[in-house]
Amino acid sequence: MSDPRPRGRKLLVWLTLLVLAFGGGAGWQFTKAQAARAETREAQRMLAERESELAIQRTEGLLAAATIAAQLGSYERSRQFASEFFTMAQARDADVSEETRRGLAQILESRDATITSLSRADANAALDLARLFVRYRRVTGGDPGIFDITPADTSRAESSH
Repeated sequence: MSDPRPRGRKLLVWLTLLVLAFGGGAGWQFTKAQAARAETREAQRMLAERESELAIQRTEGLLAAATIAAQLGSYERSRQFASEFFTMAQARDADVSEETRRGLAQILESRDATITSLSRADANAALDLARLFVRYRRVTGGDPGIFDITPADTSRAESSH
């Protein structure tokens, strides 16, 4: 009969190699999973940024549409766009910095006056909306570009709100 010790030792070596192989594979998978989690977190962060930017652009688009509708004399449609703008701007409050929040609060203060002006088909409403558009662009970090208001226009805009 053969001695069982060498066979047991051989089995122990194979089991050790199997455990090491399994452990190595599990470690490799763990490392890959950690990297995938990090990539997922970064993708989620970037997606949240893009969604925020998109929401700002949609809100801005509503204000632009309200301005154009008022300029064309479609005050009721302008009022609807402006109302949507104010609702969306108010919803942005939780997603923005404190400085932007303060700027949005100032813009939101003009809600009632703007809606009333449009309801009355006030011809000055289009200019007021254009000024509001420029303020919104500044508050949200957009470049007002060609939309800059002259100092005389700014003082009138601030005194009317």
